Amino acid sequence: MSRATLSRLVLAALIVSATVTACQKKPDEAPKVAPKRESTAPLSYVHNTVDAEASLYFPDSFKAHATLHESLSAQDQEALKAFANQAVTDRAQLANDGFEQPQYFRKIVWHLTAETAGLISAYSQIEEYAGGAHGNLAFHPVLWDKASDKPLDPQTLFAADADLKPAENYLCRQVEAERSKRAETPITQASSGFGCPKLKSAHFVLIPSTEAGKAAAIDVLFAPYEVGPYAEGTYQIHLPLTVIRDAIAPAYAAQFGGNPAPLPVENLPPEALSPDQE
Repeated sequence: MSRATLSRLVLAALIVSATVTACQKKPDEAPKVAPKRESTAPLSYVHNTVDAEASLYFPDSFKAHATLHESLSAQDQEALKAFANQAVTDRAQLANDGFEQPQYFRKIVWHLTAETAGLISAYSQIEEYAGGAHGNLAFHPVLWDKASDKPLDPQTLFAADADLKPAENYLCRQVEAERSKRAETPITQASSGFGCPKLKSAHFVLIPSTEAGKAAAIDVLFAPYEVGPYAEGTYQIHLPLTVIRDAIAPAYAAQFGGNPAPLPVENLPPEALSPDQE
């Protein structure tokens, strides 16, 4: 074999070796996964004037869910600004009519209750005074689809043909039991003057599970006037998985399992808490 031929063979071997080496993936050459984007929205917003005090608070757990946090923050800040502007108009008109109206007030506090493999469950508690004898309170739940990074109608968790009557009967009995406990005397929903609640129109949130990536129950939230008179306040009724399992849509069945776990501890400033939460 000539020296030229040998040189060509060595060169070819080196080229093949380099190509193979380049194609092989070394452990430290694994594709880098881009870090999850953190929300740029603030955790609080406060607008305080002589006419209105408007505020918004999120626990820091929302920072990890950028689109959810940013969309809720923008939406609520816009609503609070509109509320404050309306307060200026309303109080000026009342003053012209000879009525001194206290400062209007609206506080929105968000809570993240559970996160499954595919869903995030959150809700806001809205305290408000906009004239009249007393203020009011409302709940606004949000169910977030992680795959699409968009809100999901909570009612889609239930199968379209699901029989909700067993769960609704359980829900009604639990409302009656809680009312009777508070009043220290038996009171049925019928005798209270309020009908039994319907699950399809109720506000509810997911409850975390001892099994990672799943929810173990739902809690139904009732504001004043929804299942009882204003003086009774709010109701938070727990529906265990055994009660709702048959009603869950097949597409979301895998999101549920295990036993209820404690709600996550939230980092909120003292001004975000109601007196009974401090």
